[in-house]
Amino acid sequence: MKKIIFVSIFILGMIIPGLNVKATDVSNEEELRAAIQQGGDITLTEDIEVTEPLVIDKDVYIDGYGNDILMQGDNTLLTVNSGNVSLGIVLYAGWNGSYDNFNLVKGQGKAIEVNGGTANLSYKVGLGSSTSGYGIYINKGINTTTKGDVLNLESNFVFGYERGTTPNFSVYVNPDIDELKITDEKEFFELLDNKLNLGFCGGIWMYGSQSEEERKAICTNLNSNYDGEVESNELNKCAIVYINGEKQNDADASCNPVADNDNKNEPSEVVNVHATSA
Repeated sequence: MKKIIFVSIFILGMIIPGLNVKATDVSNEEELRAAIQQGGDITLTEDIEVTEPLVIDKDVYIDGYGNDILMQGDNTLLTVNSGNVSLGIVLYAGWNGSYDNFNLVKGQGKAIEVNGGTANLSYKVGLGSSTSGYGIYINKGINTTTKGDVLNLESNFVFGYERGTTPNFSVYVNPDIDELKITDEKEFFELLDNKLNLGFCGGIWMYGSQSEEERKAICTNLNSNYDGEVESNELNKCAIVYINGEKQNDADASCNPVADNDNKNEPSEVVNVHATSA
């Protein structure tokens, strides 16, 4: 009988692999860093101010449950080097240090830098950068391990930002990138004039929609102003962009010249030359 019970529990564990997995609760910077180092699910129980950038190189899920991660100065708050990193959290880079006023200060702070892994944004994600920083800095165009997307805006995703930071809440793409892969289930992104464009309401959580008219209607219903498109920097003319697996553009003709050779993929022909004597 004991053997049967053991087998049943083992099978249940296979069906529900996360049955015994509990999120790690953190309330300060030390606990947060230790949890990130360990990997897995992390829950914030308090707002946490970090003094040094957070660097993630494994699978991690951080849920703020209404709490934020903040950092003063001109550093990048969170860097994704590898792994699948899922975020349901408000990040304030370039914070002014006051809990009474969450305005952002002048500087070069960046909320998220994607440098080789995948950043999965779900639930409510607020990305505040300092006045000349970036909300999302894409330094690698594909996940360097899986060759998949570097950014994934999930279907339950809600974008938040402060109206006063509209010019600096942006997406910057490294101009050296020649391939960019993004999943965008909310259809926030579009490629226009060789830039990534997004639509936002000012000073309010903004739900994604499929047309500019719908976005304006949402903003009106939320008693907020529609700020229109927020665009990225101009992309490399040779960069190919994929959104939801669909190719959005062709590289400039000068980027990848193709030789006029119908047999370019054929194996080279081996010619035997007979030796001659003098």
